[in-house]
Amino acid sequence: MSQYQVPNYIALAIPFFFLLIFIELVVTRYILKRDYYRISDSINDLSMGIVQQLTGIFIRTTIFAGYLLLYDFVFHNYRLIDWGLDGMIVGMIGGQALAEFSDAQVWGLVACSIVGFLLVDLAYYWFHRMSHQVAVIWGSHEAHHQSEEYNLTVALRQGFFQFAFSFPFYMPLAFLGIHPAIYLIASQFNTIYQFWIHTRAVKKMPRWIEAIWNTPSHHRVHHGIDPKYIDKNHAGTLIIWDKMFGTFQEEEEEPHYGTVKPLASWNPMWAQIQYWLHLFKTAYRAPHFTDKLKIWFMKPGWKPRGMGEMTPIPEVDPATYRKYDPQIPTGLSVYSLVQFSLVILVALTLLNRIVAPFSTTGGVIGAWVILSLVVIGILLEGRRFGFWLEAGRQALLLTAAAAVAIARPDLAVYALAAGLIGAAGIFWLSRYRLLIGQDAGHGPGAGHGHTGQVPTAAK
Repeated sequence: MSQYQVPNYIALAIPFFFLLIFIELVVTRYILKRDYYRISDSINDLSMGIVQQLTGIFIRTTIFAGYLLLYDFVFHNYRLIDWGLDGMIVGMIGGQALAEFSDAQVWGLVACSIVGFLLVDLAYYWFHRMSHQVAVIWGSHEAHHQSEEYNLTVALRQGFFQFAFSFPFYMPLAFLGIHPAIYLIASQFNTIYQFWIHTRAVKKMPRWIEAIWNTPSHHRVHHGIDPKYIDKNHAGTLIIWDKMFGTFQEEEEEPHYGTVKPLASWNPMWAQIQYWLHLFKTAYRAPHFTDKLKIWFMKPGWKPRGMGEMTPIPEVDPATYRKYDPQIPTGLSVYSLVQFSLVILVALTLLNRIVAPFSTTGGVIGAWVILSLVVIGILLEGRRFGFWLEAGRQALLLTAAAAVAIARPDLAVYALAAGLIGAAGIFWLSRYRLLIGQDAGHGPGAGHGHTGQVPTAAK
């Protein structure tokens, strides 16, 4: 499959994503006078996006590589349509210019690319729709819906294992002769397009755009937990699929965002695994063997016999609606933001392959980034043990800096910088040791909310 290698456009777009997030923050807060961002929520969103990209490095060489081999096998042996592009695309990837090919080949590439784009978007629609209808798939997608805000950082909040469940929906493209390189490029741009629609700053686009394309207004509906917005507007780039298949809902009043049962945590790892734990626990407790299997494939919120009934989605009462928002000292929020920014710089360095991700050094740095993001999330929850975890993380950084300075004198300057950061962190953090630790109401709850059905206990 090496001949089908295409650039990782999503990774390349990450710096631009951060720039647009900064612009949206400035415009909404200082020009529109709207408070659409909370530090804790945005840090949690971005943490999940970074970890998803880091784990994606390894997934792309394991699960993804296996899927591509299967796609390639079907494409070469069982495709029903031959667009005659094999040699052309391999040549272009190898460096040949478009002008070197005949007009017929170029127009064939254009036609296949358009069809490929449409089919990728249609396949995404059906995956996305099924991810709200099948519990095991919802477990891979729920993380994207957990934020109770709606801004550009939410677009980067992704489930670690969503790809493992989404890829089978794209296999029909191989039978239709869509070249693997075209599929890979179209799917990436499908994802990149969806970044900009996660905003409240844009109310409505011109009518002709709203009629065809997925827009911020349409996608706000999809993230809503109000009953009339549940499981609507599954589109990726084109809203026409929802209109064709009966899942379209116009935005009337602005939705309330999140999941029906709130996550109530800033821990990015807990956000990823808590619904899976819910499914495992429910399957274990189910009295009937068939229900132990059905729980994975039924609509999220379905309950085994003898364990209660599904309940309707409750209306959201603005008078009693409260977002998860643990109160911590302002200085500790600033500390968390500074530490998060430093960790992000390290993560972006790793993602841009300045350090080989599969080397021992890359693996250690990747693990440190994930650990750091988890600890920062716990610290933002105001938990007492979060202070000690963060102190331990900074002590680990100091120890690692000293070890590097001894083992690699040529890296002494970098080790000194890391050591100073660790020492400054411990000093800054020590000022808040006695001001945090109110555990009540914080941390990972039993939240396994779904934008479909809610367990009785969540009412």
